[in-house]
Amino acid sequence: MEYGELTLQQLRKELRQRGAKASGRKEELVQRLQDYDRLQEHAGFSRQPEDTSSAEDFLLPWPGGPFKSLTPASSSELPPLRSEHVISYVQLCQGGNTVATPETGTLKKGKRLVADRIRALSVCPDAEKYFFSGSVDAAMRKRISYVVKMIIGKTGEIEKAACECPCGKGPRASCKHVCAAAFAVNDFREGKEVNILETCTETLQTFHRPSKKHCGSPVRADRLLTSHFRKEEEEEEDPRPAGIAQCSMIVM
Repeated sequence: MEYGELTLQQLRKELRQRGAKASGRKEELVQRLQDYDRLQEHAGFSRQPEDTSSAEDFLLPWPGGPFKSLTPASSSELPPLRSEHVISYVQLCQGGNTVATPETGTLKKGKRLVADRIRALSVCPDAEKYFFSGSVDAAMRKRISYVVKMIIGKTGEIEKAACECPCGKGPRASCKHVCAAAFAVNDFREGKEVNILETCTETLQTFHRPSKKHCGSPVRADRLLTSHFRKEEEEEEDPRPAGIAQCSMIVM
């Protein structure tokens, strides 16, 4: 295909089909397409059509039952998930070409997120599987959190997972947010303390509480208002000079 004969819109469409960057001048887009085809031929891959599936196609089969928030007391109710299961799952999702270790980028970053990025984590046990739902804050962006979903079997193996982040699309997501949620489940199972961030509704409001407590005897409301205004009148100062303030009337 002669990319130089295509229009700018057609070039951008071709780049989007390949999942490549579609911004820039026409010469840059043509060069980018030629480089992409050269790399694909060198690797022995065929061109893949554009993935037009939406995020709804990646929704996991989810139960309608109630979810229970994880606590240290719920360690006995969790599947036997271990770090080895998380490492095997990441290696499987990455094609199995490289051996995944705890120092692998995704696993290492996910382990760091467990310290202060887990916002919520709950479980809904089933007869054959465990359904986990959680929220993990983004590492590089403020005020953004991603919903993570995992399906874990009775033996502790992660069967499917999905995340809202760009890298977590699909039923086999292996992004750092999924790893963080999986490591947090493992910590809960082992009885370790997991720092779950508090929401704004967990802390009781205090703005409606009085700053000082009344320790004296009860006072009637009418007397309370009268004494309050009387006190303000006594404390009010006359801004006039002392000689003029003593005069009861002003002579015109």
